[in-house]
Amino acid sequence: MNRTTVSKLSLAILAPLFAASVASAAPVIYSETSNGANPPLVGGPNGEFTASQGNTASPSNTVILDNVVVPTYNGGAGGLNITKVTINDRQQVGAPATNVQLYYSTITANRSNVAPPTITAPTAVGGPVGVLANVGATPVNTPVVFGDGTNTLFTLTDSQLNFTDPSVTLGAEFYLGFQFSDTGTTQGLRLAKPDTGYENPVEYFEYNTSTNGQVAFTFFSQVDPNSGAGIWVTVEGTAVPEPATLGLAAIGGLMLLAKRPNRKDTVA
Repeated sequence: MNRTTVSKLSLAILAPLFAASVASAAPVIYSETSNGANPPLVGGPNGEFTASQGNTASPSNTVILDNVVVPTYNGGAGGLNITKVTINDRQQVGAPATNVQLYYSTITANRSNVAPPTITAPTAVGGPVGVLANVGATPVNTPVVFGDGTNTLFTLTDSQLNFTDPSVTLGAEFYLGFQFSDTGTTQGLRLAKPDTGYENPVEYFEYNTSTNGQVAFTFFSQVDPNSGAGIWVTVEGTAVPEPATLGLAAIGGLMLLAKRPNRKDTVA
């Protein structure tokens, strides 16, 4: 088989790969992991340090949601591919093993000065992630990771993203939710402040899946130095590639192959 034949076969085989593009780890598009410095986040005046299903009206039916703001995306590319979500489970002493389920959600109506946004029913993403029991003598913070940063967990189109919430001055908005299989109070979602550049209103939402209803909560009062705390979370993802972009990538790869010298194979 000569070099020309091999090149033609290579073009036929590799074209779909170029069209699909090469997968790579996605960047962090949202981050709420800061404890702050004035003062560190160690609990508000009412002891708020975690969001626990055990403290909700219907623990076994509750999904705890918080909004995610992607300041670097303002629409136009087709949406967002979310590839990795990391939260922090705050386990008190004696907390049993549990499973954590990830959800995502969108809104159908913006918040106002007197009313929260209207959140759609949360959608479960993949299978739950297991967390071991805390058998130690002190509370622990356990990272819980969904996804690998490369493969898509879920996709939100521009029509599903919110760009007009008055509490969000720039970027795309959607919601992430979490639910524990253990519904006690020894386990909960650790709280943090948004890192620089990420805006997040001072509240999270309890969504009752049995009644399709929601309740707005404020973690800290506006006069508390810890105002602005929400669920500890980082989100990785990218804008959805446009078909034209993928086509150009494929053409470029094929042109590189076509320019290779056409030398005859020799056998010693």
